[in-house]
Amino acid sequence: MYILGVNVAKQKLDVSLLNPVTNASRFKSVPNTPDGFVELRVWLGRQKVPDLSQVHLILEATGVYHEAVALWFAAASAVVSVVNPAQTKAFGQGLAVRTKTDAHDSHVLARYGALVNPPRWQPPTPEIRELNALIARLDAVEADLRRERNRQEKAEGVALPATVADSLQQHITFLFGAGANPRTGGDSRSHRPLSRSETGSRLAALDSRRGR
Repeated sequence: MYILGVNVAKQKLDVSLLNPVTNASRFKSVPNTPDGFVELRVWLGRQKVPDLSQVHLILEATGVYHEAVALWFAAASAVVSVVNPAQTKAFGQGLAVRTKTDAHDSHVLARYGALVNPPRWQPPTPEIRELNALIARLDAVEADLRRERNRQEKAEGVALPATVADSLQQHITFLFGAGANPRTGGDSRSHRPLSRSETGSRLAALDSRRGR
């Protein structure tokens, strides 16, 4: 089994391919995009990798940036493992790796995969991926809502122009609509502006719903 350590960034993937026979490593950098995934597959073929089913990808969990490449290669029959960054960091320290570069990080991941053989990652179902995306969207909307509410509270002692105060309240109303139905988002045209007391009570209801 060929081990492919993949250091994931927002814009690119730095990979280290570990040959199971010679123990030699080859390095490659590709964009973190579907075209980059295809480029990586072609490069693997040039390295005499017979089939993607013979490749074990080792990636760290990096927010959302690792998901696309993990899903793409899992669908292409590669073995994919998504590992804990704290564990690979400790492993690298044990190897006495001093240089901190993307290529070295991918090499550490490949060595970690060869030694530990972490379990195969099971891609979430489309329904679970949608649910996770909706939860992330709701968190973002609630963060925006609290920032706007904080601005409104700070402005209570200041004589804001009516246009600014109205704009602030309309945005809060819009965000409540988006939070209530993150699948479709808010539509300020379909909601009357909330009063400040209504805003406070609904924020409390959101806290209760989220278990805060």
